[in-house]
Amino acid sequence: MPPKGGNSSRTKTKASNVLSPAARALQKTITELPRVQAEDSLTVNRLVALEDEAAALRAIVREDGPMLTKPIVSPTGKVVGETRYAHPGLLQLRRIGREAAELCVELGLTPTARKALGLEVVDARPPDVVDHLKERRRKRRLAAGIEA
Repeated sequence: MPPKGGNSSRTKTKASNVLSPAARALQKTITELPRVQAEDSLTVNRLVALEDEAAALRAIVREDGPMLTKPIVSPTGKVVGETRYAHPGLLQLRRIGREAAELCVELGLTPTARKALGLEVVDARPPDVVDHLKERRRKRRLAAGIEA
């Protein structure tokens, strides 16, 4: 019988074995980030569990389809038609997504959260046409002696 605290190494191993390989990879990636501390482990574990649950739900919705049908039965018991309704897993996926987004903010995994924490936010996207135009404008203004 495991100790009452539930924090035995056997409990941790059992919990990590329940996760899918993708969830374990996500957990490893997040815990290796320098800003994620050991004290964040509960939040990380909850986020990983949510992502694992969402992956399972996505597989079910993919298999069943986003719209389901149920028969319309007359008072005499005859099937007179069908009605379509959204898969209930879609609503659950939206709820999971909201909760996961909140946890990502708590862990500083979004640019806005990193900025709020005073961390450097790096723009990882490659420069596009607008960025080139802004840079040309900035150079013209500097050449003309106008403050940027």
